[in-house]
Amino acid sequence: MTGSFQYGGEIVWQPTSEYPKQVHLRRCMDRHNTPDLPELPYRSIKRDSAMPRKVELILHDPIWADKYQEEADRLTAVLSPEIIAIHHIGSTAIPNIFAKPIIDILIEVKEINRIDHYNDQLAILGYAAHGEHGIPGRRYFSKNTESAHTHHVHIFQVGNPEIDRHIKFRDHLITHPDEAQAYSQLKTELAKIFPEDVDQYTEAKSDFIQSVSEKINST
Repeated sequence: MTGSFQYGGEIVWQPTSEYPKQVHLRRCMDRHNTPDLPELPYRSIKRDSAMPRKVELILHDPIWADKYQEEADRLTAVLSPEIIAIHHIGSTAIPNIFAKPIIDILIEVKEINRIDHYNDQLAILGYAAHGEHGIPGRRYFSKNTESAHTHHVHIFQVGNPEIDRHIKFRDHLITHPDEAQAYSQLKTELAKIFPEDVDQYTEAKSDFIQSVSEKINST
């Protein structure tokens, strides 16, 4: 079937008759390699009316680790009174997979509400403040060029469960390269389906991410 995606000989998702406006996302992992992974239900995904951003994926570049460290140093210089820990997360932190060339940074802080007082200082570094941006308890910042995002910063108060979720997902894929490649294959196929809409692309990955998180939490 044109546009369907197979992994380990199994169709893990396929387009509906309304392709590409609506996609059913099925399993995102190989049952043989991950027998304890729960079956994923069909999921209907529809576009919204917001102006989409394009999806660009490239193979992992080792320079991303250096770019993370450079930016982490800049952020630490501004936020050092608040920071507990700082982490490189997201696909650019996972070797040998395809990723959008955007450095995702997670910062643990003592008190999340105090971060709002740093918006102007972070703006000097090129960051736009977006508040919680859909995740309660988060402060989200993006750094952009004229054509693309280059860095995303996710700030949480120490103890927020989102911290553990992001770090465990990253570490699990680093230590389970077969699952990392399944994720990479899914991402590349979804990028073909949603090349002009990063929001739909991101939404279409959510069942895979949730399934891995459930697997991590069950062990």
